[in-house]
Amino acid sequence: MTNTNRKIWIDWFKVIGMMLIIWGHMFPYYFSDFVYAFSVPVFFWASGYLANTDTDKRVFFHKIWKSLVVPYVLICIANLVASLVISHSRFLSLPGVLQSLAAIPLGIQRFPSQVAVGVGSLWFVYALGILKIIHRFTNLKVMAVMSVVALLIIWLIKPSDCCWAAPSTFLCMPFYTLGAYCRRQNTKMLDRIMKLPSWWLLFVFTVATVALYVLSGINSAPYFYKLEYGNYILLMLFNALLGILLLAICSKYLERYSKSHVILPVLNAGMIVILGFQRWFVLLVTYFTKPRISNHFVYDMLTLVLSILILLMFVPIIKLFAKYFPPILGYRNSK
Repeated sequence: MTNTNRKIWIDWFKVIGMMLIIWGHMFPYYFSDFVYAFSVPVFFWASGYLANTDTDKRVFFHKIWKSLVVPYVLICIANLVASLVISHSRFLSLPGVLQSLAAIPLGIQRFPSQVAVGVGSLWFVYALGILKIIHRFTNLKVMAVMSVVALLIIWLIKPSDCCWAAPSTFLCMPFYTLGAYCRRQNTKMLDRIMKLPSWWLLFVFTVATVALYVLSGINSAPYFYKLEYGNYILLMLFNALLGILLLAICSKYLERYSKSHVILPVLNAGMIVILGFQRWFVLLVTYFTKPRISNHFVYDMLTLVLSILILLMFVPIIKLFAKYFPPILGYRNSK
């Protein structure tokens, strides 16, 4: 499998994953547990799969600074300013602003007294930076052991509503580690699955999707940003891995019919921008739709379509940033 082929399917993988993140933030009535079961693990798996730590230490930290830290800070501050202008009045107080500014370098979304505006969904970027540093200075065996220990501690403590990216990192570490391991294996298992007859592959995919839907309802939604794994930590792991596999199969299938695509590279280059700013589009959509649509299934299907449209709306935004303000993209190439 060539690098070009790999890039196309992993592009699809991340783009569909981002659409699910947006849809999940609209809290569909029937599909929230299903979407939350694997939408966050998808991105940590992809980040591990694409991780490259075989660089000089100075080069490595320069890349972390340029591609993660700078966009993270810029977007957090932009969200804080936007909240001051158009959101709740309590953020206009000086203590609230100072708390939110202090929360940015700490990766905190909420203090005991109030929400810290700015970090939001970018907790993922904060956690990813920690994982990349751990990966750079250890190895996958050490990370696997750390993952097991961390999951055991989280299971014993059963934390709740801990909106802090640093500890959430370790709940997400197993997926990043698995992604990095799959990179070494060059997706051999996935390639073997894709060689199955199309009718058989469709049957297996359908049965596994239904199973994931049922199991995600049993476990309830795992809110990784709050360090919550649902009802059962082992079921959380199983659901996440099954969701990652299903999305990988879907992405590989799409790759067969899209050897090149002009939109995918743009969306992938702007993932950090989409992640940081999608909440404003989501708030607008839910404000106009949720109170007015009483049929839950209709709401779910409408918001699914609107999630795709929101994703596509970012294409011109990302292109503008790439041309006039590339630091907010982490200088990622959108072509």
